[in-house]
Amino acid sequence: MKRGNYTRSDKNSTNYDGKLLVSYGDVIGKHNYNFVGGAELSEQNATIGTYLTEGYISDQFYNPNFSNSYPEGGKPSSTVTKARSASFYLNGNYAYDMRYLFDFNVRSDGASVFGVNNPFSTTYSLGFAWNIHNEKFFRQSDIVNSLRLRYSFGNPGNQNVDAKLANNVYTYYTTYPNPFGLAAIVSKWGNKNLKWKRTKTHNIGLDAKLFDNRLSFAFDYNLRKSDPELISVEQPSSTGASSVP
Repeated sequence: MKRGNYTRSDKNSTNYDGKLLVSYGDVIGKHNYNFVGGAELSEQNATIGTYLTEGYISDQFYNPNFSNSYPEGGKPSSTVTKARSASFYLNGNYAYDMRYLFDFNVRSDGASVFGVNNPFSTTYSLGFAWNIHNEKFFRQSDIVNSLRLRYSFGNPGNQNVDAKLANNVYTYYTTYPNPFGLAAIVSKWGNKNLKWKRTKTHNIGLDAKLFDNRLSFAFDYNLRKSDPELISVEQPSSTGASSVP
């Protein structure tokens, strides 16, 4: 066995982001409103390289140039990933006499980590609130300083998935010698129909401040349902691939 070994892994990454934002708001009498629209573009690139060397005469000389060789049958490994996304959105809020509040959010997001048949997803959220403490019958209260009832619902998306799930993954076949030379096989099947995960949410809440704001509390009740759930399905060995997302 050759003396000493050295493993090195390098990662280089670059990120590009571009944003465009437009906003408009005004106050007219008891009406207060504001709108924000924009677009975002981004790209993330990463390259990871790893190699192992062995056969060092001293632990003082760990530079790969002082190694004797690579391990028998060993070879460097490299991983390259690229992910792109684009988003377009519009937000708005409206308040009447600071008693009745309304806000909304609509956005369309696209990401390369999903299948070519479903790269974009449109999500939304709506919210309503009632500042009960600003009503005439509540303004004289010596106990309750602030009381707000609110409700919101929406379907936020999630793109926190592996960038390679939508594509086939190929690996070199080295289990047995190949008389025709080096060969690559599919180790994981991709899913071109891979969709965004959506979580439909409903929330109702009550916020209150009492006794000159010395005491405050908040009550929330949430309902959540996610669809579709992303799982990997194991495949028969005859397919040559381990799983399909």
